[in-house]
Amino acid sequence: MDSGFRKVRRLSLPVLLASLWLCPGALAAPAEGHLPKTRKHTSLRAAHLDPTFGEAGRTTLSLQGAEGGVIPVLMDDDSLIISTGRSLKRLAPDGKLDESFGQGGTLTPPVPSDGDFEIDGLAVDSQGRLIVAGTSQLPEEEAPSSVAIGNGTSVRPQAARVMRYLPNGTLDPSFGDAGVFETNLNLPAPHDEDGKQILTKPWVEVSGVAVDSRDRVLLSGGASAGIRFGCAHDWFFNTLTYAAFVARLTKAGTLDPSFAGDGVFGGLSTSENPLHAEGSANPGIGPGDEVVYASGRTHCPRGGGSAGLAQLSADGQLSPSFGTGGAVRRWSGDAAIEPDGTIITLGYVFPWYYTKEPARAQITHFKPNGQVDRTYGRGGHTVLTSPGGAGSQLSTMATDAGGRVLLGGTMISTKTFRDPTDHTKKRHRRSFVLVRLGAHGLLDQSFGPRGRIATRFGPLGVNASSLLLDSQGRAVMVGTYGPWNNRGLAVARYVIDR
Repeated sequence: MDSGFRKVRRLSLPVLLASLWLCPGALAAPAEGHLPKTRKHTSLRAAHLDPTFGEAGRTTLSLQGAEGGVIPVLMDDDSLIISTGRSLKRLAPDGKLDESFGQGGTLTPPVPSDGDFEIDGLAVDSQGRLIVAGTSQLPEEEAPSSVAIGNGTSVRPQAARVMRYLPNGTLDPSFGDAGVFETNLNLPAPHDEDGKQILTKPWVEVSGVAVDSRDRVLLSGGASAGIRFGCAHDWFFNTLTYAAFVARLTKAGTLDPSFAGDGVFGGLSTSENPLHAEGSANPGIGPGDEVVYASGRTHCPRGGGSAGLAQLSADGQLSPSFGTGGAVRRWSGDAAIEPDGTIITLGYVFPWYYTKEPARAQITHFKPNGQVDRTYGRGGHTVLTSPGGAGSQLSTMATDAGGRVLLGGTMISTKTFRDPTDHTKKRHRRSFVLVRLGAHGLLDQSFGPRGRIATRFGPLGVNASSLLLDSQGRAVMVGTYGPWNNRGLAVARYVIDR
């Protein structure tokens, strides 16, 4: 289907942005299905809520105390699978919960015996199979430490766990062991600075997953590399330090020896990667199956390392011609890799005092070799103040076939009113917001009123987290509402007219 839109190979870095996001308001959810009607505008617009999705283009779903970050992926039939940490929910293309999926619309992946599992990434391969990747929490006695680690809380060993599901929702028996592959990447156990082994086996933490053109699975994350005392000024305990890795699995679900010699790039020391990173975020796949990854989570704030992007060749070797010495430094945020290898990134202009002003988003175009494309915007960059008041943020993006950038996020507006006791108070309203930049980086004023589409969910305070484009070019915004201990899902779908 030629819709004028295309899917992009995307990588994101939520862990570096999480500390900047505001927590959604602690507002109670209305009865599901009771959402406000679409507000009519007389101005021309290039996008509008899709009336065939949910109720007036929106749907909500209670999570009943679910833990973990919200990770969505679109299937080939435009159904939406969303992870909330330990389970998956599926919304049919019309926005309703697909009760044929798992148990009443919820599927819980198998966990290790006497252990736990948290989902860190979702992907779909060319045959419509769902890839679920994450980190297994194993029983503590499986890998006891010879030294005290942490601030007194229980520390449990970890491993990478990957599952592949057939389109009918059952585990694929041709992948790994009956559909499941769990591994510590065959890395050695970490040692301290004196060479003493501090764990009986390596601990692996997954941060993202992608699938290349040959349906091989790419994993990103960090593996235990050593130990350090006092990783921050007020930390008076030992902390495990990590080293970033990128690993590739064969279609059969085993480590791929044609990638970096043993299937794993990095994982031994931060000096192995040009960013000196402790972790890598979601891998992005280029047109030649090269891998672009961003620096990710830092376990030890004093451990050094740079925020940025690095590139590996299709055989898992560092690409020294990418950027400077194999990396683009001083960047963090979301990125999309276009079919021609162009990289478009979403970052922020600092300082940003989010309690006083909206975030200023910076969109940058890179050539496939990691050099800034200075024909875009002003010298390769476009800086855009997020619509709304203090705390508003454009936090996610997608791109269309014309090279235009769609930006999604959370818009916060403030209304002043007087309560029954005649005191002046303020009410903060949180909405989804969607804007579009033209091919050269200018805000598209025809996209909606004042160049934006703002979507409220009644009294709910929503917080946008992901923006996807389906096979028909419709934009799907996914986020949450409510406090952390009583969250729900909020999803909106938009028709892009032109």
